[in-house]
Amino acid sequence: MIVADQIYIDPQTGMKTILGIFTALQSASFSATLPYVALYLAMTNGRGKIPVKIRLIDVDEEHDPIMDAEGELEFQDPRAVGELD
Repeated sequence: MIVADQIYIDPQTGMKTILGIFTALQSASFSATLPYVALYLAMTNGRGKIPVKIRLIDVDEEHDPIMDAEGELEFQDPRAVGELD
């Protein structure tokens, strides 16, 4: 999984460009505002339909999730790569 500022998908080729990758955020005070956060997830070795849930939370879970999304990846073959972006 990659956390970034933006994911651009070329309309002609469908190829993805991931912009502004980061692994941590720092702020002088809470609460901080991020204008946009993009997530890219690629998985392989799946079989059939796989439920995926992504939650963006504070480390102590004292506040409601900032983001809560669910999806599904379907693998026709374990060698296939499933992507969520």
